[in-house]
Amino acid sequence: MSEELDPNLDSLINQLKDNTSVNKHVEENYDELCEEMSPEQLEAFVIRNSSKLVNRSLTAIDEIKDFITASGDPDSISSLSELIRASSSAIESLNKIVVQNKRSATTLTAKQMDVHAKYAIQENKTENALIGTRDEMFKEILQQAKVIEVVDTTLDMQDPENQPSEQT
Repeated sequence: MSEELDPNLDSLINQLKDNTSVNKHVEENYDELCEEMSPEQLEAFVIRNSSKLVNRSLTAIDEIKDFITASGDPDSISSLSELIRASSSAIESLNKIVVQNKRSATTLTAKQMDVHAKYAIQENKTENALIGTRDEMFKEILQQAKVIEVVDTTLDMQDPENQPSEQT
């Protein structure tokens, strides 16, 4: 092996050093970031950055998969499979968040519709109901009562038209 370092390797090492310094900066300022953000802002931050991470992982997979599969190096192939597994897990987590948000919105809408229906039923009951004591209700019924004329008609047994017919 040659003692000279590959320039691509130097570039990769510098990129890793930059990432490490950024990670340390975020780790040191994590508590300050969390204190300044409301829960909604923190959730939006996590979703936004998770989406970026997934996009970058998918881009990295597309860029390096041909190179790694052609090289046949078991460690590289294992690393690629781990990257694919991590990306698919992140996508699955984001999908769960989307489904949960939709389910929450649907449940909230259904509850609001239920509350509005209960109010409408309650208003309907009070509009058609009479409120008063038993005596007041009885007096009201008697005042609204209509007089019906009854005609009493009885069948006369002597009337030949009403006699039962005889059968032979």
